[in-house]
Amino acid sequence: MERTIKKAINWNINFIKNLGKIERISLVDFEAEKYTEELNNRLISEANISNEIIYRGEMGPITGTHGGPGTIGLIVIKK
Repeated sequence: MERTIKKAINWNINFIKNLGKIERISLVDFEAEKYTEELNNRLISEANISNEIIYRGEMGPITGTHGGPGTIGLIVIKK
């Protein structure tokens, strides 16, 4: 488990690079838009993911409350 947001973003980029073909990705956050923006941009530039298959959203209050402000989530559907 990564302990900093930068390491978590790096881990997610490497995870996506090694998954193979991807159908969709969703990025969700709870008061962490700048981190999901960074992850979004790096997925496009470093993992060659098309912006057209990346969806963005906010976590709901129940999930967000458990993670707290600064929580990000990545959901992936493989082809």
